[in-house]
Amino acid sequence: IIVNPDKGDLEIWRNRVVVADGEVEDPNQEISLTEARKIEPDFEVGEDVSEEVKLIDLGRRSILSLRQNLISKVHEHDNTNIYKHFKELEGEIYTAEVHHIRHRAIILLDDEGNEIILPKDRQIPSDFF
Repeated sequence: IIVNPDKGDLEIWRNRVVVADGEVEDPNQEISLTEARKIEPDFEVGEDVSEEVKLIDLGRRSILSLRQNLISKVHEHDNTNIYKHFKELEGEIYTAEVHHIRHRAIILLDDEGNEIILPKDRQIPSDFF
């Protein structure tokens, strides 16, 4: 999936391997030689075929599933980057502003807009917020 945030469009490409006719086990990963030659006549067994998938060809459920999957991958990427950023700061003093006080934790807000949870068992017992 290629996303262009500037224009707000996306392209979906499916990569499959060419196999001999009648040997397709997974249609999402393999394509028969006959079907591949309809796309381009000089394909041979074992080659990779990339073809664009049009959104109009997908059903409503497929599009919603694709959307959910894309959102989860973006969140996963963001969370990994945030983790790496804070992992490098381990052992350092980090300042943040108290945003919200809960019974078992304090929610802090740093300069970059990240919400940081400070559990009660990690706080200095004599501190009061």
